[in-house]
Amino acid sequence: DVEGNYLVVWAYQYTSVASVMLLDCFAIPCAMLLSASLMGARYTVWHVVACAVCILGLALTVWSDTMQGEAHPAPQGPAWLGDVMVLMSAALYSVSNVQQERLMK
Repeated sequence: DVEGNYLVVWAYQYTSVASVMLLDCFAIPCAMLLSASLMGARYTVWHVVACAVCILGLALTVWSDTMQGEAHPAPQGPAWLGDVMVLMSAALYSVSNVQQERLMK
């Protein structure tokens, strides 16, 4: 959890607040995947479809930041680097959340 917070704060130097907020939702598909594999959670087809739509939106956000960075380079560094940090942070959040749920059961 601490590492996830560190990465998110660091990502604000590279990418926009809107990108951080949108990409932080990557924790949901990660948590679904981890809970299905570690805890045997079952999801319906609609859950999987919604997860795919979420991942498509995340990919479009990263692509948009990459295209914007080519047109207007930031002095701190490329926006996609901040996006990657947020995605890693969201994955770490999901690991933390699934482990907490696993400990409670």
